[in-house]
Amino acid sequence: MGTDSQRTPGERSRTRALAYDNVRDVIFLLGVEGDHFRFLEINPAFLRSTGLTEEQVVGRRVDEVIPEPSLSLVLSKYRTAIADRTTVRWEEVTPYPAGKRYGSVSVTPIIDPDGVCRSLVGTVHDVTAEARVRILGEIEQRVLEMVASGETLASTFEVLVRAIEAENPNAIASILLLSPDGKHLFHGAAPSLPEEYRRAIDGAPIGPRAGSCGTSAMLKRPVIVTDIATDALWESYRDLALPHGLRACWSTPIVSRDGRVLGTFALYYRKPRSPTQEERDLVARVVHVASIAIQRFELDEQLRALSARIDEAREAERTGIAREIHDQLGQSLTVMKMDLAWIVRRALAPEGLAPNDLVAKVKDLSALTDEIIEQVRRISAELRPGVLDDLGLAAALSWQAHELEKRTGIPCAVDVDVSDAKLSRALSTTVFRVLQEALTNVTRHADARQVEVRLAQDGRWLRLDVSDDGAGIRPEDIHAPRSLGLVGMRERARRLGGTVEVQRKPEGGTTVSLRVPVDAA
Repeated sequence: MGTDSQRTPGERSRTRALAYDNVRDVIFLLGVEGDHFRFLEINPAFLRSTGLTEEQVVGRRVDEVIPEPSLSLVLSKYRTAIADRTTVRWEEVTPYPAGKRYGSVSVTPIIDPDGVCRSLVGTVHDVTAEARVRILGEIEQRVLEMVASGETLASTFEVLVRAIEAENPNAIASILLLSPDGKHLFHGAAPSLPEEYRRAIDGAPIGPRAGSCGTSAMLKRPVIVTDIATDALWESYRDLALPHGLRACWSTPIVSRDGRVLGTFALYYRKPRSPTQEERDLVARVVHVASIAIQRFELDEQLRALSARIDEAREAERTGIAREIHDQLGQSLTVMKMDLAWIVRRALAPEGLAPNDLVAKVKDLSALTDEIIEQVRRISAELRPGVLDDLGLAAALSWQAHELEKRTGIPCAVDVDVSDAKLSRALSTTVFRVLQEALTNVTRHADARQVEVRLAQDGRWLRLDVSDDGAGIRPEDIHAPRSLGLVGMRERARRLGGTVEVQRKPEGGTTVSLRVPVDAA
């Protein structure tokens, strides 16, 4: 094509125009009118960056285009460039219809031959992406610090939502939380939504045509509604949203690590529009940090509930032991004391104690002693079965299965393919307690006709499977915070580096699987 000097003026003009139109940085030319400035020319990047039209910019004064608080800074820099007759550079952030933009700005005065500055040429290098990464990192850090310090979910989410709205001045952010039964969405945080609208949708059911949020929660995927006025998903909620000027709503499900829907995060807009890739990336980061916050809150609630349950169980256990000792052991020991007193009285009586009477009474005392010993063993076994320490885990599992059959009549088959010699006391206790809890759940909830227990070793892993043919656990209960029995089993396994998985069988029934290292201490 030749060098620039070899090109014709027309070719050079077209080349410069092509570069001017396609350069990514914003370029603008300002006319100086006394103490005012007017846009004379802008490149397409200016329009792409700000979301404005050429008619809204070209020919207009700067104070008609650039809003405060950026305007005062901009005018000051323009005047400094003219006064010092030099290029001036600064960083600025400006809210435009397309969103808040961060830029590295420079303006250079153009001095006429007569020494007067009648125009300024400026450039803006968009650093919004870099600034957003830094700001979102700061928001995430603040929210996670609140989560770690035990702040309430409501206050944590309010901070998160307000921070996102500050970065997106045209957006109204909302977080909804899924109810424990997985069927309704309840208010989490939405400080900028109209109060009447917020109350109207609080507790709304999820479904395949339940607005953006209800549909997103049902389908477990983002739902982008660019125009509420025409989208079929909003048919039941359109009359609630439109009177408040809500025209677009993009909702994304907040999902846990194990795939549960925890709630939704939504951005509302007062004009129909679709999200940019930058906005999609923003939503993805917000949803991630919201998921962490909810799961941490759930964990705290589980631990509090589990602690309360342990206290209640411990108190119930103490009450039961006290009743057993008082009502049974106490009564038996009282009878024994009375018999011994009878022997003493008869022995000291003038007529003495006939040998046959003494033998009969001693036999009664012996039988009573056997009964007391059995009562002590039973109470002790309820606290910790001696068979676990004396005969090992395999015998303890069989004993527990036999106890289930005696108590409920449900047949319980046990298959053990592992040597007790390899197992530590802590590991044996964990396996036994998980079996106890699993069988308790069968008794309470399963309505089963048969239970199968299998203990086997797979390499360095010990695996316990407890399977029944009952009604089957509901999917929403598998990881529900209120399922404290399952939480307790998982916590026991976690302490030894293991896991507990609960599955509903396709043919009906439930399988509880404990997997823990054989060498767990």
